[in-house]
Amino acid sequence: MTVPVLTLPWQLNSSAIATVAEEAAKLAAAGWPPELHIDFRSLGFVRPAGVVFLSNLMSWLHNQGTKVFLTNIDLNTQALVFLDDSLFFEQHCGAKRRVAAAPRATTRPRAKGER
Repeated sequence: MTVPVLTLPWQLNSSAIATVAEEAAKLAAAGWPPELHIDFRSLGFVRPAGVVFLSNLMSWLHNQGTKVFLTNIDLNTQALVFLDDSLFFEQHCGAKRRVAAAPRATTRPRAKGER
């Protein structure tokens, strides 16, 4: 069986979030798969709402028993740097992608233990 892939669009803003959620639901039409790959190759820009959406999607998939693999997160794009500075990768992968990754003055990462 082929592992389903959810490819993120170039821009992850409020209108794209609905499309990504719809695509994720299509991948699970026959039940949530045991594994899912989220491909970041095309992602060029992400809004704060996109960070929240991705974080919630990752947590929700985990709660459904789906193991999520993030692909193409080694690319050096502004969107991935923003996600790294938002501590998205630290929260969901256990480590930052870049040593220098740190919250920006315009972001507030979730505190440990905060939901």
